[in-house]
Amino acid sequence: MKANLKVVEAAYMRGGSGYRVRVTFSDGSSGIADYDGKLKGLLAPLVDKKQFAKVYVDFGALTWPGNIDTAAEATYALAHGLERPKSVEDVERNMLAVRVRELRKRAGKSQVELAEAMGVSQPTIASFERAPDFRWSTMRRYVKALGGEVDVVFTLKGERMSLEKGTRVPASSQRTRRVAAKAKVAKSPSKAPAA
Repeated sequence: MKANLKVVEAAYMRGGSGYRVRVTFSDGSSGIADYDGKLKGLLAPLVDKKQFAKVYVDFGALTWPGNIDTAAEATYALAHGLERPKSVEDVERNMLAVRVRELRKRAGKSQVELAEAMGVSQPTIASFERAPDFRWSTMRRYVKALGGEVDVVFTLKGERMSLEKGTRVPASSQRTRRVAAKAKVAKSPSKAPAA
């Protein structure tokens, strides 16, 4: 596959499995990517054919509502009958690669600028963005070099926990304000009118 491969056009195809997309790539090639049997893990919401049909191209990748996307390289392999992702983890890794590249692009930095900020070579950044099989420390350095911060939040039984800070995270800021307002009302002494 060619470097910097991107999806430039995509069209949902009716009929067949119902999970097919005609794609055109930046190298001029085109094909049909059939996702039948591949909609597991992060792609599971796309089992609904109406959702799957809402495919579009964003940042050179097939994308669906809800920030679901697949790397151009994985789509290319699927459309050209090349080696297919071996597992859901491979698909998720490809999706993470697209998001990692998107972070850099949204920060307005080139790979060269980011490499200089991290003290590594540009090929190291390119390799990381292609297959982010990384450690948290690498991701932290990458995001900090972009001017951001990393905070991983897990949800378990409705409770959110920040991995980085080791603290509970409120479900929403609105809920936090509601709880704070109730606590304030409960603590304030009642004012009886003076006689």
